[in-house]
Amino acid sequence: MSHCTLFVQECPTCSRTLEIRIDHLGKGVYCEHCGAGFVANDAQNPSAEKLDAETLLSRAEKLLSDTQSMSR
Repeated sequence: MSHCTLFVQECPTCSRTLEIRIDHLGKGVYCEHCGAGFVANDAQNPSAEKLDAETLLSRAEKLLSDTQSMSR
């Protein structure tokens, strides 16, 4: 089973929360609930669409590590 890194974004049309793969950042995606199209972006990191997948994966791993450290 392969794992992919996701980020959460709200659909700008229906406001439902979506999990989007990081390799879709900066690309057009469609909401699975209402079908609206929009460009995937990480609101916490507006320049994320300019980063490569490896950099984003490193950022995600650091965030996960920080979260796990805080929950201990």
